[in-house]
Amino acid sequence: MYGHVSGSPVRLGARAITVSGPDFHYRADTVTAGPVRTRTWRLLPDAWSVTLPR
Repeated sequence: MYGHVSGSPVRLGARAITVSGPDFHYRADTVTAGPVRTRTWRLLPDAWSVTLPR
């Protein structure tokens, strides 16, 4: 997983990621889903890349 801290890219390792907050949409396999307030993804080694807003 990659993120940004003070504008610098950061790589983090995780087995799962949960995103929560105000209603949001997400896109998976070219299909947009939502709105949802919480979504958890199980991560597989070298299979996922997640981009999150700041």
